[in-house]
Amino acid sequence: MTYRILWPIWAGLIFICLVFRLQAQTVLETKPLSITATCPGSSFTVSTSSLSTIEGYSTNTVFTVQISDGGLYIDIPTKNPIFTYGIPMSATIPADVVAGRFYSVRVKATNPDVIGMPSPTRLLVRGGESKPAPPLVDSLTLACDGYSSKDWDRYIPVKVKLIDGAEPRMYVGGQYNYFSDYAHYPYCESHSIQDTIACKTWAEFDVYKNYYNSPPYYVYPLDEKVYYVSQLVDGCESERVQTKVRILWRPWRGPAPANPWKSDEGDPRYGRLSYCQGEKAYPLNMNGHGPAPDNYRVVYYDNPALYTSNGPTFDPPVPDTRTPNVKRYMFSLEPMDPQKGCSLNQGYSWSDAMFWATFLTVTVNPTPSKPTTATMVVSYYQGQVAMPLSATTTDSTASLVWYGTDATGGEGSSVAPKPATNQVGPATYYVAQKIGSCESERVPVSVLINPLLGIEDPTLAEVVEVFPNPTVSSLTIRIRGLTGQQSARLELVDLVGQSLYRKETQQETAVLPMTDYPNGSYLLLINVGDRKTARRIMKL
Repeated sequence: MTYRILWPIWAGLIFICLVFRLQAQTVLETKPLSITATCPGSSFTVSTSSLSTIEGYSTNTVFTVQISDGGLYIDIPTKNPIFTYGIPMSATIPADVVAGRFYSVRVKATNPDVIGMPSPTRLLVRGGESKPAPPLVDSLTLACDGYSSKDWDRYIPVKVKLIDGAEPRMYVGGQYNYFSDYAHYPYCESHSIQDTIACKTWAEFDVYKNYYNSPPYYVYPLDEKVYYVSQLVDGCESERVQTKVRILWRPWRGPAPANPWKSDEGDPRYGRLSYCQGEKAYPLNMNGHGPAPDNYRVVYYDNPALYTSNGPTFDPPVPDTRTPNVKRYMFSLEPMDPQKGCSLNQGYSWSDAMFWATFLTVTVNPTPSKPTTATMVVSYYQGQVAMPLSATTTDSTASLVWYGTDATGGEGSSVAPKPATNQVGPATYYVAQKIGSCESERVPVSVLINPLLGIEDPTLAEVVEVFPNPTVSSLTIRIRGLTGQQSARLELVDLVGQSLYRKETQQETAVLPMTDYPNGSYLLLINVGDRKTARRIMKL
């Protein structure tokens, strides 16, 4: 009894749910088409009502466009079947569709399964003879990578020549993929042609580059994409013509300058190079900058502020070091094959190009003045211990560089040399004054090493006796024939030339005490009038 009462209620509820479900699933409406006629092989866009009204709709829902000439609906090729916002569905009329008939168009969904309502537009499929000729388009368009996010630097114009009254199309990602008809007409926009039809014979598609900055190393090509272009006349589409867009690498900076500024010093695009006046200078490609990337050569501007009058050169300049000066050079980059790379400043104004270039400041420093030295000859006896030579700088920032006996060449030292006294004769040493990395001319310092016996008067040497030698406590000097009318001057010096003892005597024999002197070698100088002689003494 209870089941008989409840059964009508259950049946009513089930019927109501089915009605609501059917209503929820039949709201997929196909909107009016943008065309009323087409040809076999042509594509057209299809739009539907809001997809959110479909019960169970998700990203797994697949859509298919169908057509019917009054009989059964058949599926036709559909692009963007899994709906992506911003990219409409497009469908292509199969080549084997019977021409000369009107067709209804609708969209069906799968997962969930929904049959859409047909578009109110009836689509006429004309014969193949109505298909227009393909448009004219370059098979390859070259473009440079962009530095900035500005529209003119992010997009590549692909130009298309159309027949009168045609509308252009560009297929992205394949000739049967979705297409774009967002072309613009530069002649119409510039108002150079007043006739609306005439100014639309040239169209441009703006293709996105997909890059903002090139990698720091050369790459060819940086990117390349294939597109297909067609033209539409009265709903009939031409064959699709392939065109390629190739993105070329563009250097993001000129070659690295020598000795660039550190980050805490200034802009690393600026480098510095110094020469001394008269120094041999080298072409800037040897020591002024780093190597150019593959397929590139350096462009030199020897006066960036006057680039229009001086013009660029590919020959590396050689700095002029004849006189002190400061000069700035600018470096840019040009491709050796412009079909495989872009110049540093391509498409940019001069002021913008200077931002990406690199610079080098070359300073030629003046030659320092010479140091001052003693004008008299520095003399020593053979075997005497020499003292370091001396000179004086004429600038508080200068230092001395000694070159031994090398008038030119050789390796300098900051330590003053001690003349060698082991060989008799004259010697010349050289010293220069250095400020920074620049040196003055070398100044000679003359040294004379006298022979120990070369000062002797032979007749005086024969009458002089010195004993004992070596000695421990005292030294006896006997000068035979010395009279009271003559005097002898005795002097004891060490080997560094310091006088230790002096005495004048008119007696033939004199005694020189040696106990106060350390062990070692000494020199005893004996003068009688203008005659001289010497003896080497050893103290034990």
